[in-house]
Amino acid sequence: MAPSINVVTVAKTRQALAAAYLETVWAALRIDAPVHLTHRQATALAGELDRVWADRESRARGASKVHTPDVGWAPDTESHD
Repeated sequence: MAPSINVVTVAKTRQALAAAYLETVWAALRIDAPVHLTHRQATALAGELDRVWADRESRARGASKVHTPDVGWAPDTESHD
C-alpha cells in the first residue's frame, strides 16, 4: 500500500528544510568564520556557561573557562604567566 500524497508532500518538505539547514551548517564550517547566533542561541550558550560557573563541584570555581565544540565548557588549564 503506497503512502498518501499528503504524507509524501510533508516528507519531501521536511527533507528540503533539513537539507537547507544542513547546507548552512556545512557552509559555515567551510568558511571557518564566526557563526551568527540568534538571541535564543546566545541565551542558551550563556546559560550553559552560567551552569558551569555555578556548579558547586567545579574545582576552579570563578576561574576562566574554555569552550570546546562538542565537548562544552571546562576550566582553562593553560598557564598564562
